[in-house]
Amino acid sequence: MPRLGRGIALASVLLLLASCRPTPTAGGEPSAADPRAESAANVRLVGHHDLQGRESLVVTTLSDPANGSWVYVGHHESYWDGKPKLNPITGREEWNGTSILDVDDPASPRLVWHIPNEADRNSRSVSAVYDYTFDGSGRDYLIRNSEALTEGETGMDLKYQIFDITDRATDPSKISLVAEITGTPPDSCGRGCGGRFILRAHKGWWSPDTGYFYAASGEPGFRNVIVQIFDLRNPREPRFIGRSWLPGLKQGELRAAAELRAGSAAADVRVGPLCGSQREFCTRLPVRIAVLGARSAPNRYWQPAKGLRGDITPRLRSG
Repeated sequence: MPRLGRGIALASVLLLLASCRPTPTAGGEPSAADPRAESAANVRLVGHHDLQGRESLVVTTLSDPANGSWVYVGHHESYWDGKPKLNPITGREEWNGTSILDVDDPASPRLVWHIPNEADRNSRSVSAVYDYTFDGSGRDYLIRNSEALTEGETGMDLKYQIFDITDRATDPSKISLVAEITGTPPDSCGRGCGGRFILRAHKGWWSPDTGYFYAASGEPGFRNVIVQIFDLRNPREPRFIGRSWLPGLKQGELRAAAELRAGSAAADVRVGPLCGSQREFCTRLPVRIAVLGARSAPNRYWQPAKGLRGDITPRLRSG
């Protein structure tokens, strides 16, 4: 796939205010949501920020009375020109990383800090937790991916980085790196299975309710990206909990892979909430998985409780 074909990167954050009807003008006619838009339904533009022209993808928003309203933007690598960009806040040329914006005033979003990468890296994924209680600190943390994509959707120097962002409103220069996750324990799923991330350290989600981080990454012993679960209740000492994968993704699962290839139809398998038998970690949200050949494969691979496999046996829990 061409380098620019991985997705459309926007160099602006558009803040949209939803309403039940278009806003009427003094004459009673609906006003244009944005003169630059071809059309709009039930939204109108109230503000924007150019993000210093940085290629962007994931936009995570968090808002509550105690912490205010914030936007966290995960940036692609600098694939337009392969160069760092000027950050007027620091006066330095910086590689794309993660931007933090104060949006208490939606009409005038304010970029308070940019966390750069050390080199040209992809940090498209970002997740944040506030008032963290698991470590007793009450502090705020952010986790992002960092990967150097070398060919298509594969790369090297793959990791997840955890930052303390508590002082973003008062002194953002104090934002600091507290830990990195670079892989899983070697031989933790058999000889030669597990180790430093390969292929991708793609995206993830940090649950504020459980303290667990769900990552989508590649690791030795698997044909493609799978799900890893890390215990971040102490963000400074991440601990590997387990992994889950679709049948056939683990090297050596030849029968499952052959059954997938023999299938001729696609089916959707709804799995979730997914919980673990060692303590409790749950996504809380149902996960919809499209599986090729599911209708022609034996049912044992496609029952919801077996739709994903893991070192910690997955099971379903209602509610």
